[in-house]
Amino acid sequence: MRRRHRPGAVHRFAAGGFDALADAPRPGRPASITREDREALAALLDESAR
Repeated sequence: MRRRHRPGAVHRFAAGGFDALADAPRPGRPASITREDREALAALLDESAR
């Protein structure tokens, strides 16, 4: 009987814990939105949800 393959995330977690689960940089054009923009958007969404 064949064993099921575990997803890569399980192996990364076993090897390095939660810190190992962060995604690696992806190829392609860099994001056009900055961290500050994302944080401002998140704040607006949190505020409007109340």
